[in-house]
Amino acid sequence: MKTKPDLSGFEEILDYKFTDINLLYTALSHTSYVNEFQSSSSIKLSSNQRLEFLGDTVLSTVVSTFIFKKHKDMPEGAMSKFRAALVCEGSLYEFALSIKLDLYILLGVGEEQCGGRNKPSILADAFESVIAAIYIDGGFSFAEKMILNVMQEEIDNKAENYFVTDYKSNLQEQLSKIKIGKEQYNPQYSIINTKGPEHALIFIAKVEAGDLKCSGEGRSKKEAEQSAAKVMLEQLAKRNKMSGNN
Repeated sequence: MKTKPDLSGFEEILDYKFTDINLLYTALSHTSYVNEFQSSSSIKLSSNQRLEFLGDTVLSTVVSTFIFKKHKDMPEGAMSKFRAALVCEGSLYEFALSIKLDLYILLGVGEEQCGGRNKPSILADAFESVIAAIYIDGGFSFAEKMILNVMQEEIDNKAENYFVTDYKSNLQEQLSKIKIGKEQYNPQYSIINTKGPEHALIFIAKVEAGDLKCSGEGRSKKEAEQSAAKVMLEQLAKRNKMSGNN
């Protein structure tokens, strides 16, 4: 008969002591483990699928709130992309490994033999399930603390990448604050030329908004548009400085 494992070591890693340890046990129980456990025990056991659903929401809320408060100049488009990159399966897999979740995940024999302990999908789902277990057991503040303990360094390290490279979103946000009468500035992009050999084309993009016209270059159309947006952002910054606006 299967017996429930000791999870005190994992509680130490999480820096959280469960009031109801069965919540953590469920969070770590993959469907393959539950199916095998049920066949050899009269104890009713649930998999982590429902917890994963809840954990996804808690995780998104914590990450979104942290980005919103910590990186106040990051435009909405960049925030959305940044959050998506942080909570995608690949990222959650890495976060799961960082708390040694691969050592504690409970798998059936068949899934274990198939390398389930190292499958990104299994560990990512379990990571979210653990978040939900802490949320249910101790409340939002403890779940938030656990998430930020694991993820904050990565968020801070990568935030600048999403702010400085998404010039188009940043420009859109800046222009939305400017009005001509009742009309808002609306940037229009176009590819106006190319240069260089066919195998290494350089695209030249133009962006127009009101009386502003700027151009930029890049190795792809998107890169050229981002470059043009960056130039216009610089022009807006100079105009604001000259007019005394912050």
